[in-house]
Amino acid sequence: MPNPQGGNVNAPMSDSDFEILANTDISSINSSSPAWLQNYKAQIDNVVTGLQKFNSSPVYYRPFHEMNGGWFWWGDKNTTDYKNLYINLYNYIVTTHGMSNVNFVYAPNKGGNAAAYYPGSSYVTWIGIDAYSDDPSNDNEIKMAYNDIKGLGKTYGFCEIGPAVGGDHVDRNNNQLKEFDYSLWNKALNEIYTGASFFITWDGAYAPQNNTNGSVLFTKQSSQ
Repeated sequence: MPNPQGGNVNAPMSDSDFEILANTDISSINSSSPAWLQNYKAQIDNVVTGLQKFNSSPVYYRPFHEMNGGWFWWGDKNTTDYKNLYINLYNYIVTTHGMSNVNFVYAPNKGGNAAAYYPGSSYVTWIGIDAYSDDPSNDNEIKMAYNDIKGLGKTYGFCEIGPAVGGDHVDRNNNQLKEFDYSLWNKALNEIYTGASFFITWDGAYAPQNNTNGSVLFTKQSSQ
């Protein structure tokens, strides 16, 4: 979601403005509100319009992901403010618009504070870590986040996996440098992160079909 004050998803927002946004009831935003708050409500209403196309089906929606990192405008903020941002969005979609088919997914990045922003069990159906790594079995940041979220009492897994961004296989602009061996992730899922109920890969340079042993990723037993 782009920054409602202008710019893309990586454009920063001040802590003071984030506090205002996080603690504003979306339903209360109107033509007398500051323009950037009106922009935010318009963005959320676009999301609602999209979700309403699937009213007869369960939908898993992952808003404001990787909040424990600092690269998105909602990231690395006050934990209470983040929780309020998330809860206000949940209430607007599920309660105000009556969309009980929408299941919210809490999705921290690997690393520290993975559970610190958790808004509470009433507002979350699944939990999924975003975890890019060239060596997932030995990645202490993944293990840290995994251990933090597995005790929260929800179905959990990985919302994004693949080779490390800026590592040996994919550069910072998401261009492939060389193929990644996905049997490494298969091994990690089967031997280390055994409680994970799901995983999702990204496309392009991260897609299993564009790398080595992509089909192995989807087998139960490790090839190693």
